[in-house]
Amino acid sequence: MLHRYCSQFLAYCQLADFSARSIQALTIRLNELANFLKTQKLPVRDVRAERAQALK
Repeated sequence: MLHRYCSQFLAYCQLADFSARSIQALTIRLNELANFLKTQKLPVRDVRAERAQALK
């Protein structure tokens, strides 16, 4: 599911005329995030809920 959102976001960045280097950097960082989340025991929605709770 995260992959789909990342792909859509990167497609938007291309349409918004981000530089190729910016898109490349975003791609790398998003892949790092996806790999990190794969190593966690919590589902993504729980990570998001914990983050939202921390911001309150």
